[in-house]
Amino acid sequence: MVTRRHRHWIDYTATGLAVAVTIALLVGWILLVVYYTDATWLLVLGIIGLAGVGVVLGALALRLSLTAREVRRQGVFLDAMTHELKSPLASLKACAETLERPELRPAQQQELVQMMGRDIERLSGLIDDVLAAGRLADEGFGRSEGDIELAGPVRRSVERVRRRHAAPAEAIIVDVDADCRVVGDPQALETVVVNLIDNAVKYSDPPVRVRVAGTAVGEDVLLTVSDHGIGIDRSEQRRILQRFTRGDADAVRARHGTGLGLTVAAALVRRNRGRLSIDSPGVGHGTTVTVRWPRATGHDRSAAL
Repeated sequence: MVTRRHRHWIDYTATGLAVAVTIALLVGWILLVVYYTDATWLLVLGIIGLAGVGVVLGALALRLSLTAREVRRQGVFLDAMTHELKSPLASLKACAETLERPELRPAQQQELVQMMGRDIERLSGLIDDVLAAGRLADEGFGRSEGDIELAGPVRRSVERVRRRHAAPAEAIIVDVDADCRVVGDPQALETVVVNLIDNAVKYSDPPVRVRVAGTAVGEDVLLTVSDHGIGIDRSEQRRILQRFTRGDADAVRARHGTGLGLTVAAALVRRNRGRLSIDSPGVGHGTTVTVRWPRATGHDRSAAL
């Protein structure tokens, strides 16, 4: 099996050989032209050969550039993952040690238990994202044709995010029409909704105001998650869906995250024949994520039964 490190050495070796061959061809071509000035075909052949080698070098350079970019993104991801794992674990350890003190009042104990619950929920969400990202290589993952009432996954997702962030009830407003039924994979849908709401809450400053809306439009159901948070620079709105990618703003770096949530959500939406789009007027002006999910018809409901 060829490891990533071995692939890098193969790329570097191939590039070095290509450069050496190019130099050799150039020197040889010059010598031939000097000694055989009447051989026009040598000139033409040299130009064609050099052009071909140039194309190969360009392709190798592009591959190396993309590989280096992916390596940098993975390095950032590993750093973020290390922090994401160590931070809640350290908090859990501190809470457990504090709970051993006999002088703690019941109210203090309850507060510590709630803190531990939030840290466990945070770790659970992180593990879910990593597992989902790993399973995306399986083309069958996240695909099914079940009939789902949108209100159920939204309600469960909202409660999960509220617990994770200790958000008050008024922080997340839900407005999902009763006729919003979609066709797809139930677990995939809930993973998408959790990730979108979690991002909206995480990247908002107090007081948090997030609105989750669902409405049926033709053959689709539109799910929108809007916030009044830190927003996204327009130059980053396209690449933000790439794997291991997070925004460059200090406000983004100050918040926990690995850059997997939106990637997983977008991939699962596509696998269920939907579309995910991100719109933000810019930094400091909030963000709206819109998901178009195929709407369940009467035929879909009959088949599901």
